Amino acid sequence: EFGVKKVICRIYDPARADLYAELGIETICPTTVGADKVKRFFEKG
Repeated sequence: EFGVKKVICRIYDPARADLYAELGIETICPTTVGADKVKRFFEKG
């Protein structure tokens, strides 16, 4: 209807990502991105 080819939704609760995936909507979660960066920082030592 609007000619939008791709929708990305910013979410703050990573537990909701599956719900959006079922609807065909990609998500990005600042909480998960930040946690992954911190984890990689400590894994590198």
